[in-house]
Parts: sequence; C-alpha cells; structure tokens
Amino acid sequence: MDEQAAQLVTTARPIVVTMPAELDYGNAEHVGRRLSTALRSDTAIVIADLIPTTFCDTVGIQVLVRARHQASARGVDLRIVVSPSGHVQRVLTMCGLDRLVPCYPSVSAALAGAPGAARLRPGLMGPAGRHRDRGRAGRGREPAGPAREPGAPPPPGSAGRRTGRGCPSCGRRR
Repeated sequence: MDEQAAQLVTTARPIVVTMPAELDYGNAEHVGRRLSTALRSDTAIVIADLIPTTFCDTVGIQVLVRARHQASARGVDLRIVVSPSGHVQRVLTMCGLDRLVPCYPSVSAALAGAPGAARLRPGLMGPAGRHRDRGRAGRGREPAGPAREPGAPPPPGSAGRRTGRGCPSCGRRR
C-alpha cells in the first residue's frame, strides 16, 4: 500500500499557481493559502508562476520562503517561474531566494524541469550577487584579532588609538 501511495505522489501532475500582479501585504495571506493548498496536495511538483507579477515586497518574499520550507518538509519540488529581466527577478536575486528555489524563465521550462535546462543562473544580477559570491570575508575586512580579557591592558603600540573604522562611506571618525 505504501508503494502505491508513493507512486501516486510521483505520478501526479504538477500544479501551477499563478501569482497576482502585485505580491505584497494586501494579498500575501491569500497567496500563502493558495500555495499551501497546492503544497498539501498529492503532487510532486508545484510551480509558482510569477510572470504576471510586476511588484513583490518583503512580505511577498516571506510568502515564497514559507512555501519553500513547506515544500521541503513535504518532499515537494517547488519551482518559480519569473521574467529574467524584471523587477521580481532582481528582488529574488538580492534576497538570495534564487539560490534556494530553482527559477525558470517560462512555465514550459519549469515543467520540463531538468535541473539546469533553461534555468536562470542564480545570483548573477547586480552587486548583491557579487557580494554573496565572495562571502562576508571577501569584503575587504580582516578578521578581528584575538579577544582580550576584560580589564587586561591594551596590546603594545595600540595605547591611545581608537578602535573601529569610522564612517563606512568617508572613513571619518566621530
């Protein structure tokens, strides 16, 4: 019986959930319910179609992140369809969601679903992608030295100097 149930899950047709034109605070609860309903069905693939979406704020991103967590917990493959040159793709890239959920340029590409086939390359748009690729250590900051015990004297040669870097844009200290 378990083998038959597993077979039903893997052979069920993918569900495509078309998102509204704006994904924000005003409709996030409704969109979240629609995605949750699709993820609770007996399908192996849920596709969130963001092609009609022209605006997505942080609440919309939270909805997509929650859907990703639900999909992961249920063993469902969540895929996102987004216009490669639109605002929503930039937002997904800046937030790093394009690294967590596969993004495709069309529903047909998402349905084909071969990893890497017609898939958008994650994290390569704008400065957010460059910083994320290098990681925090690559931003030119050296790691801090070993911590001093409270009350211990400062290391030789540093007495009287201020610690800290000052203003990040001009370097001036307060």
